[in-house]
Amino acid sequence: MLKNLRTIGSNLKFRVCMNLLDFHSSLHKFATADSIEELTELCRYYCEQLGFDYFIYALRVPTFFADSRLVLIN
Repeated sequence: MLKNLRTIGSNLKFRVCMNLLDFHSSLHKFATADSIEELTELCRYYCEQLGFDYFIYALRVPTFFADSRLVLIN
């Protein structure tokens, strides 16, 4: 039972568990996001659920063989 509890910040404990259906639903939301704004809102929501104040989402997009773009959202 204690293996699902995590300590965040000032010893606040909460249960971190997700069933398979919830995980699939969350993964589908990320996979079907149509804009950076949607990704930002999803990241913000899940970070708040886990007790984090900030997040950084990084995506490396290969554009050419020796070149790539880096997209950062925070």
